[in-house]
Amino acid sequence: MSIQNLLRFLKPFIEPVHIKKYSGKRVGIDACSWLHKGAYSCSMELCLNSRTVAAKRHLKYFMHHINLLRHYSVIPVVVFDGCSIPCKSATEHERHR
Repeated sequence: MSIQNLLRFLKPFIEPVHIKKYSGKRVGIDACSWLHKGAYSCSMELCLNSRTVAAKRHLKYFMHHINLLRHYSVIPVVVFDGCSIPCKSATEHERHR
């Protein structure tokens, strides 16, 4: 789950840089976010017939970005959301209200 308003909070500190600046570094990747963005581009195909080539565009999108990082020697650490953890139960309860 994301941190609400994180990007708005960080906006004053963000500056565009070329990905090669992070060559040799590890970067955390929110797998669900990238897969969701890719799935949005082929949502009809995924719903109607998930066995078509077009329906696999979300995987192609995901792997394109992974390979882009690897091209510049950036080490992607892909993270999938896990189970709920007790210390976040109050926050999760608020989000579901």
